[in-house]
Amino acid sequence: MTKLIRNKKFTRITALLLVVAVIFGTMFSLPVSAASGDKVTITFDYCYDSTGNTIKFQQTTVSNGYTVGTPGEELCKIFADGKEAYCIEPGHTLYSGNTLTESASTVWKNLGSAKQKAINLALLYGKPGSGKCLSGTEDQKWVATQLIVWEFVSGCRSTSEGYKCTNTKFIDGICAGGANPGVKSVYNAISKSLANYSTVPSFASAIASKAETYEMKYSDGKYTLTLTDSNSILSDFSFKTTSGISVLKSGNKLTLTSTSPVNNAVTFNSAKLMPSVGNTTLIPYGDATLQDVITGVENDADPIRAYFKVKTSSGNLKLVKTSEDGNVANIEFSVKGDGYSKTVKTNSKGEFELTDLVPGSYTVTEITDSKYETQKSQTVKVESGKTATVTFENILKKGSLEVVKTSEDNFNEGVEFHLYGTSLSGASIDLYATTNANGVAKFENVLVSGDKPYTLEEVNTVDRYVVPKTQRVVIEWNKVTKKRLKTKLFVVQLKD
Repeated sequence: MTKLIRNKKFTRITALLLVVAVIFGTMFSLPVSAASGDKVTITFDYCYDSTGNTIKFQQTTVSNGYTVGTPGEELCKIFADGKEAYCIEPGHTLYSGNTLTESASTVWKNLGSAKQKAINLALLYGKPGSGKCLSGTEDQKWVATQLIVWEFVSGCRSTSEGYKCTNTKFIDGICAGGANPGVKSVYNAISKSLANYSTVPSFASAIASKAETYEMKYSDGKYTLTLTDSNSILSDFSFKTTSGISVLKSGNKLTLTSTSPVNNAVTFNSAKLMPSVGNTTLIPYGDATLQDVITGVENDADPIRAYFKVKTSSGNLKLVKTSEDGNVANIEFSVKGDGYSKTVKTNSKGEFELTDLVPGSYTVTEITDSKYETQKSQTVKVESGKTATVTFENILKKGSLEVVKTSEDNFNEGVEFHLYGTSLSGASIDLYATTNANGVAKFENVLVSGDKPYTLEEVNTVDRYVVPKTQRVVIEWNKVTKKRLKTKLFVVQLKD
């Protein structure tokens, strides 16, 4: 790397001792941010692969007019007061023994929040954040992380969703021709984590307002829903029991269960599980005439979240009321189910609908007016996502009247009778019937009379008969009332 190290007087033994000192120091002390303005001293060490060979550039890499490395040149690890550091000005001059000042890096400030966040993510997914989870030597992990930091700094990797590499010159500089496969393996692993950073389970949304709502189905006394993540990222999220809805995660499937209905959608959300680095901080160091560096790493302050909503798939019950006399409004019904009881009245159309019912059996009973025949209760099954309809029809109470006509001269056929009055339902009754050959006149399906009997009269009595008196008749429900009327001949007694 041009100008990175001019004085390479380290021996391998010295380099190893320095590495041991650094490791020992990090094992027994937590990273502590220096006070703003404090200075750190820069040192370097060679980077080694798993076979003990130094990691070298394979081809020349140029960035923004600066030569970052040439074939055969070693890529050396940077230390700031013994702590691993990363270059954020590729190709700029920096020597062992130089000092840099904390928070004096205008380069870091000018990168902007998007690149700063991206670089911190690279450190989280690389070394130091995920160092224990990555394969390869510690030096290979550092080199791979440094290459991705350079890509973000120089604009060779996008800071938008996916964090894709748009120019491979940095990784090619080290790994061209299949060289340094250990570095390439770590580089690919970090790149994959970055690519998946913004990915949420396929059934969820990273934006709360766009969360999709799913319906839990009812079966065997409980509501359940199983969601499958086709993005294979579910392991990075942990959804907890919410509003009584339990959660079970198995592979790429998330199963939710509730013993109670959820009429108002419940929102589930989870922050992406990110590498945790405790209370460490990312610190930039700089000097206007030297290469600027950063040390440390921070937890992701605003991790990606995944949102989705669920509610139970309830059922509905609709009632349609008809009536012989057309009166269908404000008819009262009771509806009862398992743990459910409600009294409802019909609207002007003779209907009502109950929504968001727990699936199951419901008994509907009409509170019948006395003028109607009593309605039997009906049991209806309400199913998830469906509307069950039940119909009630009111029939006015009716009875019959049978008039048996007799007369002294036995001429009883063809005699007309008139039945009139006001029924129990308030309807006016005005009926006629004529006797048959047996002298019987029938009034059938007559509305019950209630407290006020009807009037029965013989119509146009023949002159030879004495006009019979009108009769008071009570028509009872589901009964045949009988009346016998005998007509006497009209006899005129002559005077002597």
